[in-house]
Amino acid sequence: MLGISLQSLGATVANIIVTYLSVKIIGAILYPIHLGAGLVITVILGVTLFREKIHWKNISGILLSVLSIVLLSI
Repeated sequence: MLGISLQSLGATVANIIVTYLSVKIIGAILYPIHLGAGLVITVILGVTLFREKIHWKNISGILLSVLSIVLLSI
């Protein structure tokens, strides 16, 4: 139950930050930063908290995710 509460709190804080920044930064810049930050945070937490090993399949998945964010923002 605590995990769900923390996840909900994190999502709420992220939405508040994105809402605040949406009037300061244009969407073409904010959208890729928002998606990229989520990806980076997920990878860092997975490696540090859950002791996940990063194999070549994981690296290729991360690189494909970054490529998709770049292609969506063009």
